[in-house]
Amino acid sequence: MFNFSGSGFLTSVAAVALVSAPAVSLAQASYGASVSALADGSNGNSYSLAGDLSPNKHITLSASAGHSRSEPDSGTTAEKFSGDSLQAGLDLHSDRFGVRGSWSRWHDSNAFKSTTAGGGLYWRHNGLQLELLGESKDFAVDYSFVNLLGRTVNDTARFGGSGFGAGASWYGERWGFYGRGMSYSYDRKLQRFIAISLLPSTVNLPRIQALTESVLTRGAAALDREISVGVDRSFARSGLRADVVLTRDAVAGLDSGDYSLSWRYSISPQFEAEVTAGATQTSGAGSSGYAGLSLSYRH
Repeated sequence: MFNFSGSGFLTSVAAVALVSAPAVSLAQASYGASVSALADGSNGNSYSLAGDLSPNKHITLSASAGHSRSEPDSGTTAEKFSGDSLQAGLDLHSDRFGVRGSWSRWHDSNAFKSTTAGGGLYWRHNGLQLELLGESKDFAVDYSFVNLLGRTVNDTARFGGSGFGAGASWYGERWGFYGRGMSYSYDRKLQRFIAISLLPSTVNLPRIQALTESVLTRGAAALDREISVGVDRSFARSGLRADVVLTRDAVAGLDSGDYSLSWRYSISPQFEAEVTAGATQTSGAGSSGYAGLSLSYRH
């Protein structure tokens, strides 16, 4: 099975960046930061702080940290999640070609941890960009079961998988379009996890397929596939973007569709605000609306 070693992969890409990139010039450096918050109609919310640094035109470093909480309407205690997220990324590119690596972790200290390492190779020309994508995912789920002696025992189920996909985008002076697709496969431990979830002796097992029911936690879910498309229209100081994301959960086969509209406005050449509103609909679980605000600074 294809697999990235998260920290090892980023370390390798970083080494290539340090060896291959031109000397850093402070005059070329740029950086940015943003703070974002989202809330949905099921008492869920999230917030994050992100930043990026480009020491020159060939390297971009990025990182973010945040917290998200999801409480699906159909949920029980086993379907409620509250976790912290960490992300890091490195992009090394020339005018035409680039390679990027990323690592992320979402950790609910009570029950669940999801770790993803990924990378991509891309080519771009005159606003067009084509990219090949790969990801490796690892999951750890804490649960309890009643043994033959009637005692409650704690254990952890682990499984992992890999994903491959491709993306394409084009951005002109006023209009922009993008599309991206990923397909995932998992090891045999996923089937063991599903079997555990069906046993009558199993108690306190997080229903992790509920992660797909909210845009706040979908990034930590075990997906079977994901397809996203969007269109962007820029104006003098503002812009409008529509996004559609279609996913299928690998644990229970639940299909989800996310539909959103975002409007951004440049307060000044450095500051920008963006407002997002949307809804997520999941098979067998109804729909939930959400709204968010993001403020960003660019130097």
